[in-house]
Amino acid sequence: MNGRSLMESYCTEKQKYKNMKSKKTSVDIEKTLNYIKKNGTDLDIYRMEYLFYDKRDDTIPLKIFSQVQNDDGGFPYNFEKGNASELSETSVRLANLSELDLLNSDLGKRTVKYLVSEQKSDGRWSENLEILQYDPPPWDMPNDLKCDMWLTAEMALHMLPLGYREEAKKAAQFLARNRENDRLFGYELTTILGASLFSCLGEETQIKNIEKKAQEIVEEEEEPAFLNWYIGAVGSSHFSFKDDLIERSLKKLQKKLEKSMIFESADGERWNIPHTIESLKLLKKYGKV
Repeated sequence: MNGRSLMESYCTEKQKYKNMKSKKTSVDIEKTLNYIKKNGTDLDIYRMEYLFYDKRDDTIPLKIFSQVQNDDGGFPYNFEKGNASELSETSVRLANLSELDLLNSDLGKRTVKYLVSEQKSDGRWSENLEILQYDPPPWDMPNDLKCDMWLTAEMALHMLPLGYREEAKKAAQFLARNRENDRLFGYELTTILGASLFSCLGEETQIKNIEKKAQEIVEEEEEPAFLNWYIGAVGSSHFSFKDDLIERSLKKLQKKLEKSMIFESADGERWNIPHTIESLKLLKKYGKV
């Protein structure tokens, strides 16, 4: 089913979006919403309806997810039915399920169970070896420490608010063993996620110095997809500077949306709309649109 057919079935008489141009900024949300209406996937469109129009019909997203979810509870590489389960893809879908208040569904519970079961004895999460057949990008390689680091920090931040504190602590210990002075080994993203995790767990000795580095990384970032990620991580932290940092990061997103209706994602075209939705969601959450 394409995006337009979902709108026709979900919004009777092809309901038009009302004008949602922000009174606080010059971001014209209506143009972006109408673009997504015409070009988005079923899930993209439902997310916008749910987030911006308070429309809810759980059967729609549950059907979308259930059609591709693997028997092990994970979601397939590139969200393509029949592919092997991929941890990073499943992490994205866990975030979607949380956003849509579906974690308590049977499907949501299977997703969480799968992710918890994939944690290694040393605390890390490492990508599924089976995805090697799809020639994954460098940042998503199994048994690669750089990839294991960001993935572990990301998973732990997902697990912690769901009550898996011991799993998150084991993950934090794994990250700490791979610390390099004021940063964590690997991608800059890992330092942001890891610092936030240490903060949430009250790991004061681990936070020392690293939070300053995390702040510097966020300050220098311009790519919308990473700004989304960083704002989400910083928002869950207890950093003393988080409010000001989030404010400045949101201003960057606002300026970019003023110039472009849809972001071109560094992760590839299929993420253009999802990452734009994420930016709009954050701007809405913090009262900017």
